[in-house]
Amino acid sequence: MAWLVYTRGTIQPHRLDVALRAVHQFGAKLNEVKFEKVLSVNKGGKLWFAWDEKEIRSVGENILKK
Repeated sequence: MAWLVYTRGTIQPHRLDVALRAVHQFGAKLNEVKFEKVLSVNKGGKLWFAWDEKEIRSVGENILKK
């Protein structure tokens, strides 16, 4: 499995949880693709965030089709 990894400033876990739940629960309704594999870690003052490359590409392709 390949991951697309991003970084930014720290986001508190309770705030990130709300966003990830929304993406997981409502993303499929809007994009016909459900995110199942997401990884996030706060380390050294930064948030490291990764999406499964196959899932994120599928979402992008569906958005472009629409």
